[in-house]
Amino acid sequence: MNKELSKFGDVKTNISLSKLSTFKIGGIASFLLTISSVQNLVDCLYYLKKNKIPFFVLGNGSNVLFSDEGFLGVIISLKKLNAIKYEDELVESEAGVLLSNISKFCLENELAGLEFLNDIPGTVGGAICTNAHSYGHKIFDYIESVKKIKSVVVSVKFKLKKSNKELIKKELTKFSEKRKTSQPKGLSAGCIFSNPKNFKAGELIDKTGLKGVRVGGAVVSNKHANFIINSGIATAKDVLELTKLIKEKVFEKFKVTLKLEINIIDKYGKQINI
Repeated sequence: MNKELSKFGDVKTNISLSKLSTFKIGGIASFLLTISSVQNLVDCLYYLKKNKIPFFVLGNGSNVLFSDEGFLGVIISLKKLNAIKYEDELVESEAGVLLSNISKFCLENELAGLEFLNDIPGTVGGAICTNAHSYGHKIFDYIESVKKIKSVVVSVKFKLKKSNKELIKKELTKFSEKRKTSQPKGLSAGCIFSNPKNFKAGELIDKTGLKGVRVGGAVVSNKHANFIINSGIATAKDVLELTKLIKEKVFEKFKVTLKLEINIIDKYGKQINI
């Protein structure tokens, strides 16, 4: 299969998934394919689906937990799909563009609206799939259109507004400072749970007394309770058990069911729900 995949881009075999995610957790993936063009992505998806080969499209790995058992298929990276352009107030970005880079692009071209994405360690494609949001802003609020191929996000057009560069810089700094003061450092996948209606998941977890609680190498952050930190030795099993514990304890105390915000992927590419 290596020879077939090489038609679509750069192929590596037996790659540690811990190197591909911000959690730094996961077993071995059979293949990592870095797609070199949109047309190659089309051809690749056709080939994989026709041959019933499991695949998972990876952004920057900031919102995912891979299995300790690895991945028996193809991890598709879109990092080479990283072009950005704009006309008037429309910015078109390919899926592999880092959110930090689109923030810089908008600053350079004096386009306002996406400052809240600054310092989020993800890609445009990943942000669209998860409706990235922060401090009252949602990426969906700025989308003009999305281009998909067989359900995979390829590019996005954002509708923004012209502004003053100094004002944009001020907003970028504001969001950066908020993250520094409210979010923990360390190996994590960002917020584990979505905020339930009328509640903040982090506050519910905090009030349940779970800050600092540990399962193996996974620990609930003392700074923000909706973050699970990999102390350096955590396994996916540790994170799963801690996640289930959090969900159970919050339901016991508040009768609120927390829903996962991260993607937990098994060895066949299927998403695990707890």
